[in-house]
Amino acid sequence: MPTATSGGPAGDVVMVDEAALPVRRPRDLLRTVGGAVSLALVLALGAVATDTMSGAQSDLTRAAQHLPGLLRQALYAVTSLLLLAVPVALLVRQALWRRWRQIGEALAASLLALGASFLLVAWVVHGAPESLTSALTSTVNGPPAPTASYLAAFVAFVAVTDVSGRPGWASLAWGSVGLSALAAILAGASTPLHATVMFVLGRTIAAAVTYAAGSANVRPSAREVVRALGSLRLDVASCLRGADTGDGRVYEVALRSGDGLRVVVLDRDQQGYGLVYRAYRWLRLQGPAARRSIVTLRRATDHQAMVAYAARAAGARTPELIGVCPVGPDATLLAFTDRPVHTFGELGDAVTDEHLRGAWEQVRRLHDAFVAHRALTLGRFGVDTDGEVWLRDVRTGDIAASDFLLRLDLAQFLVESALAVGPERALRAAFDAVGGARVARAQPFLQPVALALSTRTALRHHRGLLEALRAGLAPALSSEAPVRLERVRPRTLVTVAAATLAVYILLGQLASVDLVRVVATADWRWLTAAAALSALTYVAATLSISGWVVERLRFGRTLLVQIAASFVTLVAPATVGGVALNARYLQRAGVPPALAVASVGVSQAVGLVVHVVLLALFVFLTGTSTNPAFSVPGWAYIIVGAAVALLALVLVLPRGRGWLRSRVRPLITETLPRLLEVLQRPRKLAEGLGGTVLLSAAYVLCLWAAVQAFGGHVDIATVAVVYLAGSAIGSAAPTPGGLGAVEAALSAGLTAAGLPSVTAVSAVLLFRLVTFWVPVLPGWIAFSVLQRRQAI
Repeated sequence: MPTATSGGPAGDVVMVDEAALPVRRPRDLLRTVGGAVSLALVLALGAVATDTMSGAQSDLTRAAQHLPGLLRQALYAVTSLLLLAVPVALLVRQALWRRWRQIGEALAASLLALGASFLLVAWVVHGAPESLTSALTSTVNGPPAPTASYLAAFVAFVAVTDVSGRPGWASLAWGSVGLSALAAILAGASTPLHATVMFVLGRTIAAAVTYAAGSANVRPSAREVVRALGSLRLDVASCLRGADTGDGRVYEVALRSGDGLRVVVLDRDQQGYGLVYRAYRWLRLQGPAARRSIVTLRRATDHQAMVAYAARAAGARTPELIGVCPVGPDATLLAFTDRPVHTFGELGDAVTDEHLRGAWEQVRRLHDAFVAHRALTLGRFGVDTDGEVWLRDVRTGDIAASDFLLRLDLAQFLVESALAVGPERALRAAFDAVGGARVARAQPFLQPVALALSTRTALRHHRGLLEALRAGLAPALSSEAPVRLERVRPRTLVTVAAATLAVYILLGQLASVDLVRVVATADWRWLTAAAALSALTYVAATLSISGWVVERLRFGRTLLVQIAASFVTLVAPATVGGVALNARYLQRAGVPPALAVASVGVSQAVGLVVHVVLLALFVFLTGTSTNPAFSVPGWAYIIVGAAVALLALVLVLPRGRGWLRSRVRPLITETLPRLLEVLQRPRKLAEGLGGTVLLSAAYVLCLWAAVQAFGGHVDIATVAVVYLAGSAIGSAAPTPGGLGAVEAALSAGLTAAGLPSVTAVSAVLLFRLVTFWVPVLPGWIAFSVLQRRQAI
């Protein structure tokens, strides 16, 4: 809550400042996250390096036995005394300084750490992997003694008390921690790994408590800001707290001369804000697209001052920096002249083409001097009482900027202005002020990932805007491919994580099955039938795609495309690679792009409907059997119930209905005309529908043949339910070809149908061998042939 003060050492200055409430420091959050990650890594290391940990514990135990008994007793006595005396001394010290809040936080952290340590030990003894249990509990006395768990509470207490500013107290406190850990290890009450885990656990909980409770607010007050401005020989009449910019705290200052100042205060807390987001952007983006993280106060101050001076020297209409000075030991301020303006955001629809040309003129002057702004949003520009456009803040920029950064600037402000006035006006103003050839160089950078966070958020409500800007820039642009800005995409991370999980699941299945033995022991007659049915799926896929295309297609080449899709599926999620390949093939075959996409969409939509109908039909047939072999597991009901509940929630919420409508409406509008056109041709309809049904039937029969190859006895209706449900799960999985998800679902389904686990896994592996792995090599050959013939 703001507070107002006047008089005192600063004279009769009117000051409005924020209350000195506790603040949550980003560094405490980073320490919490880092501690949690470190704890996981230490436990993982203990699980892997079991022999090393056991050897270290044995060596320390033998060394302790060679120590004189009097020395060992003295060590244990001293550590026991320190465990009691040091916390009490720290409590007395904090009480003398009247730091009651910090005392409460330290006690809370120590109790939480103690409880967490006991829970961790209980988990290690009763539920952890055997290797980790051995590394943490291989002491002469069995599991770690309860007193060894007090180490986490001791560490948490010392960390929250924060004795870093007092070398004597810090040496005593942390020296006591190290001595206590050593004594517990030598006494056989703990292991090196257990002591390390307790230390990391205590530090992590201390950081979490400090972040949750907040730290003391030591930011400079308005009174200190006024005093600092006085050192610059500025006579202040009022100092009012303004709106923060995200990279500094702002004060609106009025001088007794009548002039105004905009004062930005940088402190160590402020420098940490946005650090997590900047780290994320640095990991995701590559090269200059990722912003540098300036984490030291001195470097941030120097950088912002240099950019401000460079912008003024370039002739841009920006506030003048008239002074920089420290505000106490942990903050600095930058004082800028302040010219009253109305920002473009405040003007709204009143922004004219002349205003936009004025803004682009400021950008041009910066770029002529190789100064990149890096945050060109509408709020950065304003119009004064004379109608002149000002660039209000340039502190986020870079000097000696590369061409890459300058083009990023152009793309950012082009999109930002188009969001306000539309693509046509934005392009016209940019061309008039900067020139078409220069603005067109931003075209490869018109990507959402290259834009500011606020711009990306606004762009979600303006679909097609980027495409309109690219089209408007195309006449002035020589051919240039889009620039790759992302180091790694979130979808790639999800795919890698899913693939890792899939491989883990698959390895678990293969552990109980010898793949060579699987093929060797399979009935060769059923194995041949499964291979033939797998080949039939490609014929069915050819019919299912050509049947929904009115234009004439060559059967042989279309079949070759379906075989090539088996190779593409290896490197893309299920159905995604085949869809893209078929759409590309149809376009190369002379089908207009819109109709090609619509034809593939019809094929996928009809396939989905047929899949659901067949699944419902076979579930019904299985349920009406007099001796049903398949019992649906309980977890399947939970998944179906959760899916139904999620769908109901989407339909109930207005935003959910809007989201669903935005996804379904384009599909209907694109595919319905093509479907109506095919319905008027009975032969094409029979070809497409027959191929779709044949495709599912061939896969079902192939899986049934794989089961028969190992002597399994499951009726076709049950196998159909298992396959149709398992393939649906595989289609939803983000792994290539549904790898891992399909195997797990089919194995679980066949096991639930009554097959022994080994037989079910063997049948599924044989099925996947003939339908997924064996076709990869022919698919690669087909893909290469189609590329040479420029058919895809």
